[in-house]
Amino acid sequence: LEQCGIRSWDILLAQKKMEHDRTIGTNEDPEGEKEKKKNKKKRRRAEAKAEAHTARQREEEKLRKAKLEILANMEQQAMSDGRAHLDGLCHPCEDPDVCLTLMLCPCCRIADTWHALGGPHWTTYWQVLFAYLLCPFCWPCLNFYGRFFVRKTFEIELKPHRDVLIHCCCCCCCSPCALCQEARQAEAPILYYTCMQKHKEMHELGLA
Repeated sequence: LEQCGIRSWDILLAQKKMEHDRTIGTNEDPEGEKEKKKNKKKRRRAEAKAEAHTARQREEEKLRKAKLEILANMEQQAMSDGRAHLDGLCHPCEDPDVCLTLMLCPCCRIADTWHALGGPHWTTYWQVLFAYLLCPFCWPCLNFYGRFFVRKTFEIELKPHRDVLIHCCCCCCCSPCALCQEARQAEAPILYYTCMQKHKEMHELGLA
């Protein structure tokens, strides 16, 4: 029960205390380990920030290249003929919204096209709408003048023989496609301005 004047019970308590102190010492992180963990976290944050910055720079570079490519194509088109062109007559569904509005309410869509182009005081939305509603037998002539008006506004080469063929001779099959084409042309500057404004807002918010 006793060893060298110390009771065996005291020896057991001392051994347990030593084991407890050893486990606490192993569980507690020394100051060096804490500092290493902090440095590792800082390094990870810095790497994540650098990767995000690099990805943003890549996106900006892609956007810049795409803009330069579009501008180059536009300049090449302008140099080839010096005039703008109406897009495809046989692609009425290229802009689904325009196609749908023309199918559901053609007079409203035509009046909106004339109004978007601007011009004489008698080409405002309501006056054009009433002209189409009150004089349906004049639709081919009005459509022909509308196409001529689009060509003059955008400085597109005048082709009256083709326009007569489209709106007067083949008014049943070609006029709807031609009206979609003219509406897309009239809406193009508005759509471009809206896209540029949205891009500017996204750039200010840091999303682009």
